[in-house]
Amino acid sequence: MKLATMGESAKALLYAFVTELTSLGVDVPDAYYVAPGEIPWDGESLVLSLSDISTGQPGQPIGSSIQTVDAIETTVTLAVELIRPTATEGYLGGPLGLPSIEAMENDGVNALNDAGALYQAAINIKGKGQIVSRGAGFVIGQCVPIGPNGGLAAMRLELALSVDGS
Repeated sequence: MKLATMGESAKALLYAFVTELTSLGVDVPDAYYVAPGEIPWDGESLVLSLSDISTGQPGQPIGSSIQTVDAIETTVTLAVELIRPTATEGYLGGPLGLPSIEAMENDGVNALNDAGALYQAAINIKGKGQIVSRGAGFVIGQCVPIGPNGGLAAMRLELALSVDGS
């Protein structure tokens, strides 16, 4: 992955996730794209976005000054979010607008399945040496729930990848 073409690498990574998730039997949303910034929660989607670019190897940030430009190692952290409709207050009926226990449990089970599938897809992508070579840094970070917000919730997985700055 190179800094100047990071967008193309991010797109290839997103498509690798689509392929891996599909092979794992996940119902991948029709909407999937590389987001230009903060992700708009406007419907079910699979979205990849930039979290940050930093100095250091993936999983090992450097907080001090580096004496020479030749010694700079760069990491890009990307976030993959699988956004789904979910039962929340004011959505999907129930007493006083609250969703039923069954609806919340179904959405919870599905969300955990999505988290596991995202993580497994990342393991598969890393194992195949896609996006970055097998010897380069590829750190699979935390997968955390986001939301619910406006009837949607997501599982968010962060990946820290080595970047060739040249």
